[in-house]
Amino acid sequence: MPNWCENRLKAEGDRKDVDTFLSDCFSENEYKRKTLDFEKIVPLGEPGEDWYEKQYDHWGTNGNISECDIEDDDGSISVWFETAWSPPIPILKALTKKYTALSFTLEYSEGGIGFRGVFEGRQGEVIRDDSWDMTREDMVELGYLDADENEETA
Repeated sequence: MPNWCENRLKAEGDRKDVDTFLSDCFSENEYKRKTLDFEKIVPLGEPGEDWYEKQYDHWGTNGNISECDIEDDDGSISVWFETAWSPPIPILKALTKKYTALSFTLEYSEGGIGFRGVFEGRQGEVIRDDSWDMTREDMVELGYLDADENEETA
């Protein structure tokens, strides 16, 4: 069972560009909820014997997401979802290149291994792609530790 990487993706731009992104990159899951679909962004085709490696190489994680929460404002959407082990940085790079009228920001964290990061893309270019080991303050801010809790006992 993987550790889950928590992701918050924000896409900003003109309403028509946000709607195009929603139409192109989201599918309905088995519960009839709209969800981000990596296969629509970077298609991999039918599963094969190297499926795990193929997903990790092209998506940055070993699987698609099955559910997400979407907050839709006028000129932006925020999408919360989890991925196995790591953030989907190759997906964000592909989105940045394809939807040059939108700005993308991905904030992510993984409390089991203890890292977090930020990816930003605008006008087809990667502006920021940083990750770092979480500090105690990061762990408290993100809710992995209580402020008065000792790291060794958590």
